[in-house]
Amino acid sequence: MVTIGFVWLLFYPNAPYILTDFIHVIRVPPSINQNHTILTNNAILWYDIVLNSSFAFIGHLIGLISLVICHNLFRKTFKKYSGWIFVTIASLVGGYGIYLGRFVRLNSWNILTKPLQTIKTIIVDLFNTKAVLFSLCFGFFIFLTYLIVYSFHKLKQSDENR
Repeated sequence: MVTIGFVWLLFYPNAPYILTDFIHVIRVPPSINQNHTILTNNAILWYDIVLNSSFAFIGHLIGLISLVICHNLFRKTFKKYSGWIFVTIASLVGGYGIYLGRFVRLNSWNILTKPLQTIKTIIVDLFNTKAVLFSLCFGFFIFLTYLIVYSFHKLKQSDENR
């Protein structure tokens, strides 16, 4: 169970990582050289916002649902509070994983393809103030959004038990 949780944790940050793709919309505004009445820079910007929002929302939601599944597995396998400990760790690791992917440009496979170099990078960046603050910020966001999804999950369970 712990091994499966660890492997899941390696890949989990990929789900909320999609949220950081909004940086591309901000940094590279659309530019059209044609004079078109429908296909304007503003229209393309809104298209990019809607498209990125859709992918980010769905990706993050699927990640949170997988976190609910892991939470329940840990809670059933170990003790009641082990699930919440796992969720807290997953939120923080998720925030740090997003930082490593966005700024250090690591990905989940690096731990398998370049394990020593990746572990060294991970440990060194743990003491980077920017990394800590960014990770805590995203970790807190993940945890808060998880609470919402978990609340809906519990509400559904209570409706089924009536």
